[in-house]
Amino acid sequence: MNLDQNKNDSAAQPVADERRGGERKPFDGEIRIRFLDSELVGPGENISGDGVFFVTEGSVRVEVSAGDDGKTYQGELVRLHSMGSGKTGVAVRFEMD
Repeated sequence: MNLDQNKNDSAAQPVADERRGGERKPFDGEIRIRFLDSELVGPGENISGDGVFFVTEGSVRVEVSAGDDGKTYQGELVRLHSMGSGKTGVAVRFEMD
């Protein structure tokens, strides 16, 4: 898969107040990520019977495959967002060589 495919596709609409640099394109293929670090360690901020919040040094590195072309891309996990109903939104910033 070419991540720059459909570069001039008019179907891609900018998001209002967009702060991210890259142009977004619709993609409905399967995305798979693999965590490259075996663990995250850091000081706790708070803890309760429901969960824990802590901060870790450095980035959370991942390997991404998008679609079925077999290519993988290195990146950094930049956000996880609970979407409700047991779903989680995942944002990865690709490392540019």
